[in-house]
Amino acid sequence: MNENYIKLTRFPKDFCENIISEQWKAQRTELLNFLYSCEHGLIDIHTSELKTNYFTRARKYDEKLYHISIKKHKMNYNIEYDGYISTSFFISLPGKIDSFHIDTERSCAINFPVEVNNETSAFRIGKNSDLASYEFRSSKIKDWQHKFYDGKGKGTFNLTDNEFESYGLEEAILFNSKIPHGGANFGDDIRVIGSIGFNKPYNEVIEHFRDWL
Repeated sequence: MNENYIKLTRFPKDFCENIISEQWKAQRTELLNFLYSCEHGLIDIHTSELKTNYFTRARKYDEKLYHISIKKHKMNYNIEYDGYISTSFFISLPGKIDSFHIDTERSCAINFPVEVNNETSAFRIGKNSDLASYEFRSSKIKDWQHKFYDGKGKGTFNLTDNEFESYGLEEAILFNSKIPHGGANFGDDIRVIGSIGFNKPYNEVIEHFRDWL
């Protein structure tokens, strides 16, 4: 059993359904074309020609990975918890394989599917709860990323096939983001997940959201 993530079988299915249906699905093509055309770094959607009601800003990490921040007050569920940071969508293009990394700003997070093919993509995370057991690769990232990466991905690791577990994200999960993790999209379609970040310890957040287990 991997103790670094736990399935949330009672996670509300309509957590941000209004945003998915009214914004993402309605403007999917426009949003993707807009992100494709942008330079790397932070993108203020509201200063662009693309107008959105639910999204605040975006980031283009590389040619195959994008991040969109969601306005807190626009979600169906308000998370009343002092450890809550933010909710975002991560968009991975076909062939995007994240490096195994740890988050510096977030202690843990809830990931849930938005547009996911569970047969051709996966969430991957280390099996060992001791970070020192993994081979550290690099803390170096590109200069623009130091400003725009929002504390994510500043440490990457080399993991062998036996050191990590893959999960297709059939259900929402809560995971320890201080353990090397990352997404992988092996398919021909884009992969979109929602991610809710917290700065409280993993075990404490599990207790807070026990009703969703």
